[in-house]
Amino acid sequence: MKQYSQKELIEDLEREDTLYLYFTSKGCGPCKEIKMLAEAWEPKQSIVYLINADEAHDLQQELEIVGYPTIAVVKDKDLIELAQGKEQVFNLMMNGKSNK
Repeated sequence: MKQYSQKELIEDLEREDTLYLYFTSKGCGPCKEIKMLAEAWEPKQSIVYLINADEAHDLQQELEIVGYPTIAVVKDKDLIELAQGKEQVFNLMMNGKSNK
């Protein structure tokens, strides 16, 4: 899991097929509950960015992030899935789908 860097994210968006953007917050109870799973999670042939609540405000607004934890799946620069809340994020990590 990569720490958020706007420069690196822009570079990866140019050259990678799929990116996972994992948004979390230090004070978020559900985020703490799945922290170990999130840290070990590595989808095949994809990059995961860890983005804290106090970072990337423009990006969070653009993706309509309204709570934590959230995973935004970006493929070819398009948002293809947005898993929000512990249950959807857990399902995405375990099954590859958020089951919205």
